[in-house]
Amino acid sequence: MYKWVINIIVIAIISVLISLSGLKITVNEAVMMTLYTVSGIMFSIGLGLIVSFNLTEVKNPIYLSKIRKNIKRVRDAFICYFICLTILFVIIQCLDDLRFSFLFFNFRVFVAITLLHSIIYYIHNFLLIQELNDDILDKINETK
Repeated sequence: MYKWVINIIVIAIISVLISLSGLKITVNEAVMMTLYTVSGIMFSIGLGLIVSFNLTEVKNPIYLSKIRKNIKRVRDAFICYFICLTILFVIIQCLDDLRFSFLFFNFRVFVAITLLHSIIYYIHNFLLIQELNDDILDKINETK
């Protein structure tokens, strides 16, 4: 199971706890659009780094295989996460149009927290990818 599925469950629990605590948090349309746009930009940057990751200098077949496998796993997680976010964003737009609400669950807050988490997730992962690339380049320069 992907870690992001567990993260979404935790975010849902946090959203329910916020609703049950009596806090009145309202997230307007502009905030939702901004968060979704920033998340999309971070997704694009991260996926661009993943797709353009250069492994031509890695000669060790064991390392090469492991790096390729992990890069593929991160790429698949990025894509699945963004698809889920897009579906959630469309659902929230439809629920707003229908004026639908849940008793103990503020779906708009859930989507906003999920979007914030996605931005952090994308940034964290593409920083790790850049760090891996730097480590590979450092090792190559050491051997030359």
